[in-house]
Amino acid sequence: MRERQVFAYFGHHKCGSSWLAAILAEICRRMRLNYAYVHSSHMFHEQLEAFITERRLHALAYTNAKMNYVKEMPPFRGFHVVRDPRDLLVSAYFSHLHSHPTEGWPALEEHRQRLQQVSQEDGLLLEMQFSKIVFDDLASWDYAQPNVLEMKLETLAHDPYEPLIQAFSFLGMLDERYGIKAYLSCAISQKIRGIVKQIAPLAGMPGKISIHDLLAIIYRNRFSAKTGGRLQGKEDVTSHYRKGVPNDWVNHFTPAIRQQFKNEYQELLLRLGYETTTDW
Repeated sequence: MRERQVFAYFGHHKCGSSWLAAILAEICRRMRLNYAYVHSSHMFHEQLEAFITERRLHALAYTNAKMNYVKEMPPFRGFHVVRDPRDLLVSAYFSHLHSHPTEGWPALEEHRQRLQQVSQEDGLLLEMQFSKIVFDDLASWDYAQPNVLEMKLETLAHDPYEPLIQAFSFLGMLDERYGIKAYLSCAISQKIRGIVKQIAPLAGMPGKISIHDLLAIIYRNRFSAKTGGRLQGKEDVTSHYRKGVPNDWVNHFTPAIRQQFKNEYQELLLRLGYETTTDW
């Protein structure tokens, strides 16, 4: 176990974490790697290093990542995905109002009851406080770790194939003997639905996944496959995969929400690069 680094995906609530964790899980099944998914420190009893070591994990998806626990990990390479905090807020509001399971989360059950009793504007203001822990995790993250590739959900949502190839290449999981550029050129030139058929599968190296297999896994986990055919941009507020497009916050922020968000999270927006000035 100590001869190789752990492969890690780090995410946050409502930052595409279910989607990306599903992709990593399928890759690990294909590669026969020991994999675990955790979203709470309770799942590893606040001892992440021991959790990884005792289970002899090769890969980990940590979807409510907290920097203080990540610092405890054995040697790893990972990628970390963030999202515009304003879209995160809107997504969390609709999820907590309609679709997110409340089992084992009594605070969410109480929060949902409150959201159901107020207007959308008041609900978004309530959600801003309820999701404070997520914003705090984003604010406390170390974005300068050389062994962690920083990524934005907006880039992945637009076209996940090339950035996810880059991510798994960075982790060292990808068989690159046959060259990435040729695969990307073929993939980009074809319709997405034809990627798997147009690119011939090649046997992967032991301990690696072929680019063909990675593209196929990404394709199987595309938005429309998760939603039963519904395309990105077509909203279903009752679905875990509600809309799948960036900048939806502009459709829901009132002047009061905008001002409150600026008061509390303007610095975070600037730090993550989603705004360059306070005039938005």
